[in-house]
Amino acid sequence: MNSMKLVKKPREGGSVVRKSIISSLLAIALVTGPFTALATPINFKDVNVNAIEYRHISKLSSLGVIKGRGDGTFGSHDSVKHLEALVMVMRFFGLESTANASHFRLTATVEAAFGGQVPEWGKGYLVTASDYAFLGPQERFRWDEGASRAWVAKLLIRMLGKEHEALALNNSALPFTDAHQIAPTDRGYIALATNLGLIRGNGDGTFAPNRTVTRAEMAIFLDRAEKRMDRLPPGIEEATIIQVQEGALSVLNEKRLLTSLSLDNQARVFIQERQGKVGDLKAQDKIRYIKSANDKIVYLEVIEEGTSVSPQLRGELLLHNSEKGLMTIRVDDGFTTYALASNVKVINLQGRTLTTGQLTAGSKIQIRLNSEERIAEILVEESGKQGSEGTIVELSLKNQILILSDDTGNFPTYVIDNQTEVEYGGRRFASLEDLRKGDRVSVEADGQQIVSKITLLQAQNQGNIQGTVTLIARDSRVLNVKSEDGQLYAYEIPRNTDIEFSNGTTALLEDIYSHDKVTVHLQGGTVEKIVLHKTAETKAIWGKIVSVDIDRRLLIVRDRQNELKSYEIKDSVILDISESNPRLSHLKVDSIIEFELDDGKVSYITIKDTQDGIVTRVDSDRNILAVRDSSGNVTTYAVDTHVEVELFRRSRPDLSDVNVDDTIRFRVTNDKVDRIYVYSKLAGEVTDVRISNNRIYVKDTNNVERSYTISNNLKLNIDGITKPTISDVEKHQWAIVSYLGDKAESIFIQPFTRGEVTNVEVDRGRLTVRNYDGTSKTYSIDSNLKVEKSGTTSSNLLNISTGDRVRLVLNENERIYRVYVARKVSGKVDGIQRTLQEIYLSGSTVGYLIEGDTYILQNGLRRTFEDITHNQNVTIYYLSGYKAVEVTLP
Repeated sequence: MNSMKLVKKPREGGSVVRKSIISSLLAIALVTGPFTALATPINFKDVNVNAIEYRHISKLSSLGVIKGRGDGTFGSHDSVKHLEALVMVMRFFGLESTANASHFRLTATVEAAFGGQVPEWGKGYLVTASDYAFLGPQERFRWDEGASRAWVAKLLIRMLGKEHEALALNNSALPFTDAHQIAPTDRGYIALATNLGLIRGNGDGTFAPNRTVTRAEMAIFLDRAEKRMDRLPPGIEEATIIQVQEGALSVLNEKRLLTSLSLDNQARVFIQERQGKVGDLKAQDKIRYIKSANDKIVYLEVIEEGTSVSPQLRGELLLHNSEKGLMTIRVDDGFTTYALASNVKVINLQGRTLTTGQLTAGSKIQIRLNSEERIAEILVEESGKQGSEGTIVELSLKNQILILSDDTGNFPTYVIDNQTEVEYGGRRFASLEDLRKGDRVSVEADGQQIVSKITLLQAQNQGNIQGTVTLIARDSRVLNVKSEDGQLYAYEIPRNTDIEFSNGTTALLEDIYSHDKVTVHLQGGTVEKIVLHKTAETKAIWGKIVSVDIDRRLLIVRDRQNELKSYEIKDSVILDISESNPRLSHLKVDSIIEFELDDGKVSYITIKDTQDGIVTRVDSDRNILAVRDSSGNVTTYAVDTHVEVELFRRSRPDLSDVNVDDTIRFRVTNDKVDRIYVYSKLAGEVTDVRISNNRIYVKDTNNVERSYTISNNLKLNIDGITKPTISDVEKHQWAIVSYLGDKAESIFIQPFTRGEVTNVEVDRGRLTVRNYDGTSKTYSIDSNLKVEKSGTTSSNLLNISTGDRVRLVLNENERIYRVYVARKVSGKVDGIQRTLQEIYLSGSTVGYLIEGDTYILQNGLRRTFEDITHNQNVTIYYLSGYKAVEVTLP
């Protein structure tokens, strides 16, 4: 990426700057220099630990936002001057270095407008406040006068980037008895500040807009403002506690990664608003914390306490009876058996959510019980090693190391030696030398991870594997792929592997993402080449403008992955924008654009007149709409009183029909939203497929049937199929139709789930199935469940038995909507029709259809139709139409 330079907008664009300040903050902080050095909270002599402001002052002094006076006091009740308030805000946003480097830009004229004789340390703060529109274009005051509550309210709202929202409230009624003292230009700011809880009214019903804010109040106000920010200020981090140890915490950070944090001996701990101690912290507490320069926590506050109601218990899992919902755990004083709660939560130290079915004997776990003494939460410290399955990522006989990639995305590592037994598809005298990277194996190991036996489950393929990326670990260069036949593979990608797009252009490892379609070319078990089935993007590239450097002809945008990208702009760039004489200067920060590249440089730019996002707030009375974009930034818009709204199955909708959490596409014209299309989904069962006219019929849960014609305007998507056609759709599959407004845009067909029933919980409405892709999963049933078995239909699980082979129809919530139980027949193969892929058994005239997704198994290994031979004894599990779901060979 080319070097990045952030460019501020002119003063007359101040409102736009404020809107983008939050989203650009972290990038700005990185460019302008480090945040103010953090330190242990200051013990101010005049701040009592029981004072209301004690926590807030402790927090902001830990950040370096407030520094007190030279005599060791803070001066809680001293008035805050205008300049002091600005300094606190700049430091809070990590802009101290920027301000310090900008002092020379304060001209004598501007300095005089702020009262003159501005101290040297404060000049840069006035410049920075103006640059980032914390001050209005014509706003002037004496820098050394006290800051009023009305002015601080305005400053806080601008700091949060909500000025547009405040201006929309200018005519709102204020509940204060002294509202007549509030200037008309300040009313909207104060209304919003009080609505957000930043500044509250007084106990006597007044607001006192002209009263000067104290230093203690300023600390409280800034801390409250943090709770309303879209992102945490620099220096404050958030995590969830996993384990509390002496002087340290094990936490899951914001990226859900396990992290160890050290605590300073003088660390101040607060539980919500009350002061506490380290011993009060517990697992599942959500915390925010500040670290000092020596990387130790000096300030910590619990913002959400863990919901567990009983003490933590640690032990070893001895037995898991999934049928009865019981777990037996070894603890220090013996064995204890507990029942599982219906909504038990299981998580490991990497933050991954697991199912109880993934827990094995020997696992080291922590449990928490609910009020009924049932297990409500399980933290897996260490998984039991018995019977682990996975794909070989690394096998080093020299170093005696075996590394697998398991189905949960982990990479368990084992020790192998000459005593390790290998079972390799019936091969006599098999050894470790017979194993290859890419082989899928099961491993039996002891608690020290020493392997006693390795059993081959599926040999790695030579040649090509085509499938979908399920995991890409770029640091370790490991690629997990789910092939088209449902098998999972893990490959280590050598650095000399060729990677290219399907159009032949060169690609990078960074271009591969989960859910991408790829073809992996293998040679001797090593990845020789990867073809990525998408083209390198040169047209219709999406971006949100962060900066346009006209002099250097450099465009910086934020892409859909929230990453900054820098592009050079061609001299002959075409600007497709609504200006009579379009220039680069017409491109505004935060504008959504699409552009094209020519030889890696931007050759075409157009402004998108519509944007997508998720509604976070809607006020139909005030015509206000707040939307969060794909980068996580929230922007508030005024809505035209005649806005056009389109919503599926709604007659003449308006703004009041738009709800929070709706995904929408909207258009902004003249700074107002004048068009809103609401995304919605309809789900149901495919009732008919007519290939002749490309039509699919879907009946929703309200028993209403609709038909859809697959065309360029209505896309068909099927998981696992790169370019699906209507012939890939089957009756009874689950369909999810996506609408934009009244128009159906796409249909997603959910493939059937096939497998063997391993547990039936009739009373709990759950079914556990070992799927043919090698995974096991427990599914809950839908209220409209129907079970078809042996020609009869029922509405419960009573007719299903362990060992049944089933085809499941799962709805959009992955609940079981339909269960089709396969019939079973055994016999000797008497005929094979290779063209039609049918087999016939002795004494029967029926041909059993063996399709590409039929699960064919022989001695624990996956086979194909070509492996079926005459006179073989086979067992067939089949559905209506004599379609085989499973064939077992001897």
